[in-house]
Amino acid sequence: MKSILFSGCMVIFIMACGVNKKEQKSSLLGITYNAESRGVYLNIEVKKATITIMKDRNGENVETLELDLIDWEDICLMVEKSNVENIKRYKSPSENRFSDKAAIANLKIEYEDTSYESNSFDHGNPPEQLKELIEKILALSETAQ
Repeated sequence: MKSILFSGCMVIFIMACGVNKKEQKSSLLGITYNAESRGVYLNIEVKKATITIMKDRNGENVETLELDLIDWEDICLMVEKSNVENIKRYKSPSENRFSDKAAIANLKIEYEDTSYESNSFDHGNPPEQLKELIEKILALSETAQ
């Protein structure tokens, strides 16, 4: 949210999420974070108005809650900063997922006309370019419970 003082009046602009100034011509629909291993399953879907957390593969332990507009705007800004067109190229800083020391995680960002998906990385240790966004998503899912 941005505010500007204009002729003595405060004008507040709420940033609409989704239009990438360079190439993206559609709006952000949602983000999915997934982490799983033999004993771990976590699927978090974030959309403009909701966050859905699924903690089992059978879909029996699902919680859907309202998402504050401010949190959605924060996420949109983080997505814009992460340069989504390149997330497939981001390297994982560790490889613990290959030996069951960490769950395998990935991130998917969906727009109206396309989606971008990261390579797999260790849950808890994402690529630096996605770290802020993933930490925000995980924090929102933890406060929702």
